[in-house]
Amino acid sequence: MPLMQSRRFTRFLSIVCLLAGVSFASGVRAQVNSVDLQIDTQTLGFEGDVVESQWTPMRLTLTSRAAEPRVVLCRWLLRDQDGDRIVAEREATLNPMTQAHLWLYAPVPVGQRQTAWQVQVIDPGTREILAQAAPPQNAPQPINVYRPGETRLIGVCGGVADLGLLDYASDARTAQEPTRLIRNLNIEELPDRWYGMSMLNALIWTQNGGDPGQMPMHVQTALRHYIERGGHLVIVLPAVGEPWSGSPLSDLLPFKASQMRRVESFDLLRLGSVSTPDPPRVPALVFDAPAGSGTNVVMTTDVSGRGDAFVVSHRVGFGRVTAVGIDLASPALTRLGLPNGRMRLWNEIFQWSTPAYNATWYKLHQDELKPDHSSYQPRQLGYFVPSEIAMTSTAAGPLLLAIVLFGAYWLIAGPLTFAVLKARGKAQYSWLAFLASVAVFTAAAWGMALFMQPQAVQLEHFSILDIDGNRNVVRTRSWFSVLIPHFGAADIATPAGSAPGNGGSGDAASGGSPTSGGGNTLANVGAGFETMDSTGFIDPQTYTFDAAAPWHMDVPARSTAKTFRADYMGTLHKDSPGVASDWGLPQVVDLQITNSFPQGTLIHHLPGDLRDVLIVYAPGDGNRPWVWRAGAWKTGEKLDLNTGGKSRDWLYIRLPIYGQQRVWKQEGYLGNIFAMSPGRSDLSIQATGSPDQIISDIEAMTFFDAMPPPEFRRGGNAAYFVDVLSRPLGHETDLSKLLDGRRLIVLGYLVNGPAPLPVTVDGHNIDQQSGWTAVRWIYDF
Repeated sequence: MPLMQSRRFTRFLSIVCLLAGVSFASGVRAQVNSVDLQIDTQTLGFEGDVVESQWTPMRLTLTSRAAEPRVVLCRWLLRDQDGDRIVAEREATLNPMTQAHLWLYAPVPVGQRQTAWQVQVIDPGTREILAQAAPPQNAPQPINVYRPGETRLIGVCGGVADLGLLDYASDARTAQEPTRLIRNLNIEELPDRWYGMSMLNALIWTQNGGDPGQMPMHVQTALRHYIERGGHLVIVLPAVGEPWSGSPLSDLLPFKASQMRRVESFDLLRLGSVSTPDPPRVPALVFDAPAGSGTNVVMTTDVSGRGDAFVVSHRVGFGRVTAVGIDLASPALTRLGLPNGRMRLWNEIFQWSTPAYNATWYKLHQDELKPDHSSYQPRQLGYFVPSEIAMTSTAAGPLLLAIVLFGAYWLIAGPLTFAVLKARGKAQYSWLAFLASVAVFTAAAWGMALFMQPQAVQLEHFSILDIDGNRNVVRTRSWFSVLIPHFGAADIATPAGSAPGNGGSGDAASGGSPTSGGGNTLANVGAGFETMDSTGFIDPQTYTFDAAAPWHMDVPARSTAKTFRADYMGTLHKDSPGVASDWGLPQVVDLQITNSFPQGTLIHHLPGDLRDVLIVYAPGDGNRPWVWRAGAWKTGEKLDLNTGGKSRDWLYIRLPIYGQQRVWKQEGYLGNIFAMSPGRSDLSIQATGSPDQIISDIEAMTFFDAMPPPEFRRGGNAAYFVDVLSRPLGHETDLSKLLDGRRLIVLGYLVNGPAPLPVTVDGHNIDQQSGWTAVRWIYDF
């Protein structure tokens, strides 16, 4: 080879090697800087179950390939109801080549496709994407996305036993809401924020469900907040080796270790019918519940109620903890098919009025039931909320004026001016007159637009305010629209509560405070009825919030309204930031139990009178609650609890067998909610939004689990649909679980009042507020 060609070849080879080395080094650097990201559908929601508009947990598995510890941002990308891109993000600290887990949380808007869910891991400094993925569509564990109010989710920690609950999940429309069990959960691996568990109506722990003593601190705190904010924890205790009384969560129990004792032979007839002539001896735990201890006896070993208590409970905040002294998941009971029967112990534990109908019963009565799912359309409770918070009156006046102005412009600039000029023989000036009209009306339109543009932030809301009368602590769930009269961005905020801020989960990926798990929440998911608009605004924007502390967010402002849902727990002081009015909560003037009924007076100084006050008294110890209407309760005046006492009614009357023709008035006050509706055939029609309908909906939502089952035995001549109710809004606000103990619940309705919620826009209070508030005062004797 000539020397010149040899040199050229050597130079070319050097360049190729150099480029290959640079490429290899870049690949190595990218590989070193990358993060492995895995999304397990079993930890998306609960075992793949997701409820739209509800807070949804998603656990990420992360492995960093960097040589040193690094901080990353994990982001869940969705779209809100207005079509804007919303990013739920959380900071994590990753150690080299060490697998770590991190929980993300986001409320999934109604109607959003799963394919729109994207997860990214980015470098917070360079914003470089280190990893990205989407939930797998063809995973062994499928993703089930439910519409709000479509099903009741109950989580079970440990085992595969159905605990006698599967028969409540029948598809025969024999219940207001079918039940779905989510099994094989582990109490040690629950989400580290309370709102990550909020989609569960109840959480049941059995012996194989993990050790409560081994729960990480952040999960313990999250579980506490879940219960305090309305959750229900059911602990099914084993006869031997009970781990709860020695755990850090022992103070949640409705009994003390000294009040628990073991019995060697439990009467299995308390759990249903036993077919074997010689049933096995099954040990159990029973509890002593001394008067005044705060422990409620739910079931005893004797049907008369005079035996030992084996199911006890007590209220924790606005939620409940129940202890069951018989191991319902034991193989001995499972082999016997216990619990069984129409009315099982779950009816007492959850205050359900719906009997359990198994598949055998349904098959035998199929011809009688004649289910027609094609015409099935449940009546959705709370359907009035979107119209109540829509702020239509804000735009109605300007829109009418604009129509009038346009009509006047059309007349003056067109036929009227031309007719006048023609009559005077000056038709040649028509174009000049037209231009003058355009200028005048343009100036008038701009002037009126500037004059009529809202100058202050406005808020319309529907709220449910629960008041712990023993502690003066409140829980608020509000759906509200905020009109922000400017363009750019606005910071919408509620108080932080007990959340620590960014990070702070105490798990392997965050290294934050181990005492977090609570905090108030703010979500932009609409009211829970609307399907996400596929178009939205023509300028979709992106905004973020901290998934570990979602109590505020900077949202796009377009001089229009944006809808939110907020959960708040704390106190209401007039001088606190965001509180728009003085909330003088109901107080006891004098109160005692006389002749088995509450006697005395209450007083309140709320920012308005309460209408249609309803009093519910639960005597406890297995007795049915009473209810009576007390009428109006004006602010500053005393309410006599004995008002309307002569017209008392049972809140519910459980019937194990239902005939062909239902007599709703014989099923208690909640049965009357059906009877009082404008024609039972109209129950499948959406609510009209009238005050009486709103009150009826709220009362049905308040005691939804105790509502009687629908008219499921239609027969061959029925001309109406199955009367089924659905609750797209607020299953967390159901108070049925609190009907087990001696308790007083007073409901009233504040109309056209401020929101019982501390909320600010850009750090300022919102002075213009209006809407409905359902006030529910709860007091334990």
